[in-house]
Amino acid sequence: MALNRPVYGRTWWGTQWLQALTQIDFDNRLPRGRSYANRGAVRNLKVQDGQILAQVQGSRPHPYQVEISVPGVKPTDGQRLTDALTQDPGLIARLLNRELDPNVLQTAQRLNISIFPASWKNLSMHCSCPDWAVPCKHLAAVIYLLSQEIDGDPFLVFSLRGLDLPRLLKKSGLNIVNASTPRLPTSAEQLFGVADGKEANLKTGSSASARANKPAPASAVHESNVGNLPLLQQLDFSTLSDLREPLWRVLSAKPVFFRGGDFRELAQRVMVRVARLAHEWAQTPAPAADEHLPLPQGRLQLTLDATGQLDISDATLAGQPLSTLDTLLQALADVPLSRLADLPDHLAAVQALRALALHLLTLGAVVPHVFAADAQTTGLRWAPAELDAPVRTLLAQVATALPPDLLQRLNGRKKQPLAAQRQAQLLLSLLLDHLLRASAAARAEKLADDPVVTLFFGRGTARFDGPGEGAVAGSIQAWLALLHLAHQAFVPVLQLEEDAASPGFALSLAVAEEAAPLAKPTALSKVLSSKPWEARRMAVLQTVAMLAEFHPPLNDYVRNLAKRPLLVGAAELPALLF
Repeated sequence: MALNRPVYGRTWWGTQWLQALTQIDFDNRLPRGRSYANRGAVRNLKVQDGQILAQVQGSRPHPYQVEISVPGVKPTDGQRLTDALTQDPGLIARLLNRELDPNVLQTAQRLNISIFPASWKNLSMHCSCPDWAVPCKHLAAVIYLLSQEIDGDPFLVFSLRGLDLPRLLKKSGLNIVNASTPRLPTSAEQLFGVADGKEANLKTGSSASARANKPAPASAVHESNVGNLPLLQQLDFSTLSDLREPLWRVLSAKPVFFRGGDFRELAQRVMVRVARLAHEWAQTPAPAADEHLPLPQGRLQLTLDATGQLDISDATLAGQPLSTLDTLLQALADVPLSRLADLPDHLAAVQALRALALHLLTLGAVVPHVFAADAQTTGLRWAPAELDAPVRTLLAQVATALPPDLLQRLNGRKKQPLAAQRQAQLLLSLLLDHLLRASAAARAEKLADDPVVTLFFGRGTARFDGPGEGAVAGSIQAWLALLHLAHQAFVPVLQLEEDAASPGFALSLAVAEEAAPLAKPTALSKVLSSKPWEARRMAVLQTVAMLAEFHPPLNDYVRNLAKRPLLVGAAELPALLF
């Protein structure tokens, strides 16, 4: 993912790494390596604990072998740091979202625990080149590339010193391993909520969501979903809001995984083009009715396997099979409105879903889901924005109206029916993803070939295995987390009361459980201090930390165990709510 002018140290931690080494670089040796890093001379960068190995292509035919070792800190110092961190729920909350608060470094410094090297002697460095200088330009190039790895995974700063913070905190009862070293869901988990035919404990979803999406027996599926085609064809799209700007505003502008500048701005530009094309497709009139023109025929059957491959069978047009999603959707788009009633139910259902998908794209009511396509490849699919209540309502109506066996899961050689809600989610996601990518709306961008842009708006897969890219996939997952709050087991509730002592309001947080929507929310202060909440406390803190990105005073509110409400002025309230 090399660009003409890479930026190093784009996060606070990456900058601190470079600044620490610059401060001890009295002979000004580091800048000599930047040009090597810029042109992609560093290859096969590997970081394992305090050992950094790489190859750097120099002036000779064979690359030079570079090795850097960072000495570890004493185990007792690691325990002292852990003990101090566990006393601050605000720090823990941000750690859960792969955010390493600068206060963690301040805590280490207060305990006299050295994290960054104080001199070149603190580092053991070797390069096979003949240059006597240490660091030589090849070593310096690796140091620059390492700052990009730190940008994507700031925990690396500590693991280089032998401080595995997630492991140490886990010993103290705080399990944040999945937050610091996230595992993307597999394609099967992202699609079906299962892996290898079994229920999966998804990292990005709740247990309640997993239970709701578990494939049901055929009898259960048919009992809960008998199909209602008239309802499907009379969905009220007027309830949907324009989410093109609000959804992207939730996300940070310059995420560390994108080296081309403001990815949020680029994505918004692309989605404006997608919306324009979707609107045109939705408004394009079908050909005039002709009783003699053939219509799509057959009892359409869609089958989806664990890799996301869709098989289309038993649908034809003029005797020719409609075996791809593109030909199927085009054939349905050409059906005149006056002849929709003549379509077989399964085909009519897909035609109605196409109309819904185009409306969602027109309004930007879609969100991306990232997953592991295989061990080396990251994948991304677009789906309806279920964090929006009107979208959820429409999706629930679709679930009850679809024919129950329209889409099935291919598990091995067996076809398995899907629960009504899961079938609706997957069908709509398949159409949204296909239509968005068919728009080719990113071609106008200068960085259209960038792997991140390709992942989101191109072919939907990318490999991030180059130097400095080790944490890209996890960073994308963390960046998108706010768009998937609807799938959390515990939802934060803002509580506002008029403050008697000032013209403003008193803001406090409570927690509602997704599995018990009618129960009274629990005050966050009780969640942070009550033993019955101990096992669920980390999941709550993880969600609360996301909110703190929009209203930073919430960080101190959590640090003080949510005992005192925050004061919010009347002028601040609109910005906070919107």
